[in-house]
Amino acid sequence: MKNVIYGSLLSLCIGGTPPPDTSKSVSIKEEPHHHLILENAYVRVFRVEIISPDATLLHRHDTPYAYMSIGKADFINAVEGKPDAQVKMANGQLGYSKGGFSHIVRTTNDMPFYNITVELLHPQPNIHSDCAKTLGGPLEGCPTPQQTVAESAHDTNAELTGGAKSASPGTGGDTPLAVSTPDGAKSAAPAAPPAFTTIFESDESALKSGAFSAKATTSLQAPPSGILLVVEPLSQFKLEFSDGSSKLLGGGDCLWIDSGSSTKVTNSSDANPSSLLIFSFKDGAAKDAPKPAGN
Repeated sequence: MKNVIYGSLLSLCIGGTPPPDTSKSVSIKEEPHHHLILENAYVRVFRVEIISPDATLLHRHDTPYAYMSIGKADFINAVEGKPDAQVKMANGQLGYSKGGFSHIVRTTNDMPFYNITVELLHPQPNIHSDCAKTLGGPLEGCPTPQQTVAESAHDTNAELTGGAKSASPGTGGDTPLAVSTPDGAKSAAPAAPPAFTTIFESDESALKSGAFSAKATTSLQAPPSGILLVVEPLSQFKLEFSDGSSKLLGGGDCLWIDSGSSTKVTNSSDANPSSLLIFSFKDGAAKDAPKPAGN
């Protein structure tokens, strides 16, 4: 008995701590692998990092959320009260969950787990997708950004060669964007206009993926609620704002665009396509501005 008491006291003296109590879930903001990077009245955005082998604490998802894999993912999803499930996701693959559960994410096969998780803080009634087979996990059936870029380029080539015209998504017209060239140089083919695919939509919000061919550009006008931009992996953009400032964003970067702002968005790559997620919200009432993480 004395040895047990002595061992306990010694453990306390050298700073030992008991293992975490996994019988009680913590909020997602308290889970140490989830790093809050943006928060306002519409969304909370987390960058999630789990180095293998490791696992999160049992944590709660109280609201609906969307997520995007940064790199390939291979992990165990241990939802409280359900059998463990093996999940594999491709780089840039999207997922959606209605929330209302607690789970542990556990990495496998020595593969680290990185993603961007966007909590949707308003209810999402009548949510549906025109491309995903199901809503409730990794989304399957929607075109990849590469497919969307290729289709957009094909439509633009048809216009240039006198083929059938099609509207240019996101630009409100059917005229391809010109690319300037030095005097005397052979004119380059115009950049294909960006093409936008609706991933899911509800009575409250919508998520679209915008596929930009090399050098493609468009202007985004933020609605009264503002919009959230999330750059997909292997993508890079230059944003130019009405006040004359600009910002460069790479894969996994996020940015909130305030109500009414007009922003020019350009794929800053000279050779490769880039893709951008756009979260928009249908509530026209002005909401709180984004707060820095940790506030």
